[in-house]
Amino acid sequence: MSSWKCDCGSTQINFIITPEFVHYGKEECLSCGKFIRWIQNPEKAKYRSSTTKCKVKYDFCKICLRTKEELGFNETLEAHHIIELADGGEDEVENIMVVCTACHKFINWIRLYFNKHFKKEEKSGDTK
Repeated sequence: MSSWKCDCGSTQINFIITPEFVHYGKEECLSCGKFIRWIQNPEKAKYRSSTTKCKVKYDFCKICLRTKEELGFNETLEAHHIIELADGGEDEVENIMVVCTACHKFINWIRLYFNKHFKKEEKSGDTK
């Protein structure tokens, strides 16, 4: 049984593969559809260096400048790849920026928005 519990009271988790997004898949509440977390592709995970994150200092978010003590409930400091591994970025300290959970979600939303809306125009040759 899962120790996770949604705000709606459910403990049922739904996994959805998301080929249109940067991440492999996502988990959401089966009852209300609330987003829980992104899931990394298990095939790509085996190529990542486990020592890289140990070398990165997690003092504060490089976007909003909040320290770990200033973060809200269920927030933490995370490693964000500046150039995504899928785009040829490396799992090295120079390619990692420490951000809080909220800023990390925002960065990924912006990246997904631009990929979805602007890459379509590039492919079709539309330059509106």
